[in-house]
Amino acid sequence: MKNGLKKTVLLSLSLGLLASFGTVDTFAASTCKTKIGLVTGTVSQGEDEYQAARQVVRRYGEKCVIHYTYPDNFTQEQETVISNIVSIASTKGVSAIIIGQAVQGSIAAVRKVKRLFKRKKKTPPTFIFWEPHEKPSDAAKAATVIFGNDNLSRGKTIPALAKRMGAKTLIHYSFSRHMSYEPLRLRKDIMAKECKRLGINFVYASAPDPLSEVGITGAQQYVFEDVKRQVKKYGKDTAFFCTNDAMTEPLINRTIHTKSIFTVPDMPSPTMGYPGALGIKISKSAAGNYGKINSLIERSIIRKGGAGRVGGVKVPASVTAIKAMAALAFDTNGDPAVFKHQSLIKKYFEAEAGVKVALSYYPKTTNYHQVLLGNIVYGEAYAKAKARAKSRKKTKRTSKK
Repeated sequence: MKNGLKKTVLLSLSLGLLASFGTVDTFAASTCKTKIGLVTGTVSQGEDEYQAARQVVRRYGEKCVIHYTYPDNFTQEQETVISNIVSIASTKGVSAIIIGQAVQGSIAAVRKVKRLFKRKKKTPPTFIFWEPHEKPSDAAKAATVIFGNDNLSRGKTIPALAKRMGAKTLIHYSFSRHMSYEPLRLRKDIMAKECKRLGINFVYASAPDPLSEVGITGAQQYVFEDVKRQVKKYGKDTAFFCTNDAMTEPLINRTIHTKSIFTVPDMPSPTMGYPGALGIKISKSAAGNYGKINSLIERSIIRKGGAGRVGGVKVPASVTAIKAMAALAFDTNGDPAVFKHQSLIKKYFEAEAGVKVALSYYPKTTNYHQVLLGNIVYGEAYAKAKARAKSRKKTKRTSKK
């Protein structure tokens, strides 16, 4: 009886919250009953998260949303990360803080806020992490709830996508800092095993860290030049993947130029590297319209001869997560109990994304939700039709002989 009552209450809560979620675009800033904080990277280090935050600000109003960005060199400026989060938490009326990506310093900031609020005998805000950079078990203890790409499942889906596009070799670009992150390291190991199972040659390629002395420009230049060397060594049926957002644009550009294969961005999104790599300008009217953006990307790839050789996703997981969790936080005044219900969270994700979203728990945690979206191949139908036409033409020539 108790279980039945619990399910009924949760269902009623879900329906009520989703009803309000459908009208958030008309939210009046002057009537906000709660405030939330958003901490994201800048455009250069995390454009999707930044743009998602700006969309949340526009949706709910600047009076209700406080948005700070962390420094590009966040590993060396953790005190700034900490002070920004503490500043938001100290603002009157803030019930939840979304930190995406939850870079180094995020856990220390949450711990500091909790200590401050404990001394004042006050309840701290609900802390929501997107893509924690620190140890998952430590992040799970600090944050109320965590979201991140399902990197463990992607360890299998990325090689499968490469195989689907005809890859014989898969190059994995990364560096020691990223390989110290448990989810990325585990994904790499799973990818290597899955490639072996699929008959794909897996190659780990060490690249410069954008946060090192070479900077973002140096790291981008390295990838820009190295793709040609790798294709010369392994052939055009070589697929590429990198773990850094800033490297994605030159990687897409060079794979199309060399007629090789690009799998999918580390932070999967139609706006992660594609527009810059393809020379596409996204108008204000098209911003956030991922169906239209994907159409522009696909047409450009087909024109450049990359049909069937470039992977992607329909919608970005990061934007979906930030906007969905902002909506849930506003609808519930940041009530931490609500974030324990994965079924309710899934409803918010799918309402925001407009596509099916798979959620699962990170191993040995009960509050770390892994997010998985399906992959697509740009120009795949066009490439298959072209291949069939070529086959028919060849058959006709053979029959005439």
